[in-house]
Amino acid sequence: MGMHTARRPAPIGVSELPALSAVVFAIAAIVAVFLPWYLPNLAGPLELDPASGWSATSLGKGTLVVAVIWLVAAGLSLMEQVSPGRLDRSTLNLMGWLVTGCALLCTLMTVYRFLRPPPPADFLTRDYGLFIAIAASVAGVGAGLAMTHGRRPRTRASARRRALRGA
Repeated sequence: MGMHTARRPAPIGVSELPALSAVVFAIAAIVAVFLPWYLPNLAGPLELDPASGWSATSLGKGTLVVAVIWLVAAGLSLMEQVSPGRLDRSTLNLMGWLVTGCALLCTLMTVYRFLRPPPPADFLTRDYGLFIAIAASVAGVGAGLAMTHGRRPRTRASARRRALRGA
């Protein structure tokens, strides 16, 4: 009698690193929205709390929405690479471009808020959450481009080679 053994999932390899890093950077961008972006630089009796990207500006909220779309696209791509068979190559390529576009949009929104803080800008100092959001977004652009690099449509010749290897 044959004993059925559970198949262990394959460990994450080099080919999955761009999608995995895109997921990590998207999560970092989402978390950064809730971290302090601006710190009032007033001293004395008017001590104010730091303002997060969520509470300081509508672009912070936009960054969150776009980063969630980025996370979903990167997560679907990673799931497909770990357990293939659900999505075709052109859809995976599209997911890579979607990640790139979302990360680029997040970069533009956060860099704009770095260069032009919300009013009263004279009394605000940039805080670490804004820098994390910018860094995660820029890194996400690189991860998205890496997801699209090297993905070419399958040709008949490559399909024949795969069929011969499987036979």
